[in-house]
Amino acid sequence: MSKRRYGQGGLYKRGRTWWLKYYVNRYPVYESARTQDKKEAENVLKKRLAEVELNQVPTGQSRALKVEELLRLLISDYSVHKRASVRQLVSRVDLHLSPLLGPVRAQEFGLRHVSAYVEQRRKQDASDATINRELEHLRTAFRLGVDSELLPKAPKFGCSRKTMSEMDLSSKATTRGFARSCPSTWCRCWSSGTTSAVVSENC
Repeated sequence: MSKRRYGQGGLYKRGRTWWLKYYVNRYPVYESARTQDKKEAENVLKKRLAEVELNQVPTGQSRALKVEELLRLLISDYSVHKRASVRQLVSRVDLHLSPLLGPVRAQEFGLRHVSAYVEQRRKQDASDATINRELEHLRTAFRLGVDSELLPKAPKFGCSRKTMSEMDLSSKATTRGFARSCPSTWCRCWSSGTTSAVVSENC
């Protein structure tokens, strides 16, 4: 295991995969980094240590939570509050959001998924306005998950302007991470390089 100061956790290998060890309330937690790359494992450990400091460590339930479940939670909330737009929401979820993003683990969801979703929807000739409305539903679903204590925090994404070309989509690290966490049916859209899609890192 990599040596660190006491309480800072460390890395060790099981077979070819790196594992994390860190402490929550003085109790050790063991978690697979799900990578064979030590630098990537280091980044996961740093993220976990930061979450410990902020008391935002994800539970086993939140780690297993899929985006699909958050979208269904949003539909249920719309129905309970008798929102007039519930049918439109169901249509957007069933036709677009769920098929493309549903299988992604909520804890792993990030800007790369937003970017790839925008890319795919543009290939389907969806307008930027339509895509932004769909992403707003997604952002609301994550906020609802946090309010329902299913997630420790929501990812940052949304409607401020930043082109995909500025995010270096051709980088190998980004492509590897995306390919591991997205459905195989739409990973191919990531390789196209640049577009003027509307996404953001901070909203």
